[in-house]
Amino acid sequence: MILILHADLYANGSPSANEIISSPFSSWLRVHAECLSIVAVNVFIIISGWFGINFKYKSIWSLLYQCLFYGLLIMVIVYFYDSSRLTITHIIQQLYLAEGYWFVISYIGLIILSPILNLFAEKADHKSFSIVLISFFIFQTIYGWVMFDEAYFKYGYSLASFIGLYLLARFARRFKSRIFEMKNSLNFIIYICISIILTILYLGITLTGHQGVIEAMRYKVISYNNPLVIIESLYLFLLFNKIKIHNRIINWAATSCLSIYLIHCNPLLFNDYLSIMKYLGSFAPGLLCVCLILILIIIITISCILIDKIRLKTWNFVINKV
Repeated sequence: MILILHADLYANGSPSANEIISSPFSSWLRVHAECLSIVAVNVFIIISGWFGINFKYKSIWSLLYQCLFYGLLIMVIVYFYDSSRLTITHIIQQLYLAEGYWFVISYIGLIILSPILNLFAEKADHKSFSIVLISFFIFQTIYGWVMFDEAYFKYGYSLASFIGLYLLARFARRFKSRIFEMKNSLNFIIYICISIILTILYLGITLTGHQGVIEAMRYKVISYNNPLVIIESLYLFLLFNKIKIHNRIINWAATSCLSIYLIHCNPLLFNDYLSIMKYLGSFAPGLLCVCLILILIIIITISCILIDKIRLKTWNFVINKV
């Protein structure tokens, strides 16, 4: 999903009002794909909350090792391919997990705080837990979404937002309310309906909004802490949580999903990824463009997973030697 998210509007830009009028179907597909995929990060955190993070220093070191492994690997490849691209700034970014790795930094913070969050989630009664969750999401919606607070919430790109999602998932699992125990068909309908609502809002703002506020308003529609996006994310997770998949290949690949983000979002590669997707978006016509982008995304996904299996072997070797 994250590859689709970055290949769509992020790389190729949003359709203009003229594009929506002249090519409504194409514009709808592009924006709807974005609204279906925008749940990717939230779902990852909801999965963590549902199953719970078991705090271990080994987990933090494993995550840092992944970043270091891919950072060094990519730096070596870039050095031999085009050494002029490798600067001191890039090396510092790789070592300090700065640009491009906001997710990793926030997730490490979530791991560190997980014992406290788990203790609250296990001990709080239904009323207290509900009050905390409702208060948090009201606060986040007002100050982190409507008013946009750069310091704390950053439209959901933050540890604060991760904490809210984590506790929401813990609440949903512990207190099996009817709204979390619906039929899978209803979970699917909620997910699709919200994605359609988001698409209509996004296109409607583009068509009717003033030029000065269009970009800000559209960004609110597809921000991670938009209440609709949070609900959409939760029900997509609940949908797949009820589907029991017993496939060795899928389960084998699932353990390496984070590598897809870490590799393609690397500061030395991310702009190249966007440039390729932008080129395909302008070079190929409608359906052919979609097919080419999907094929490339599949190739990148498989490649990242295979590379991560090598990384896992090196990690196991390091752990056994320490």
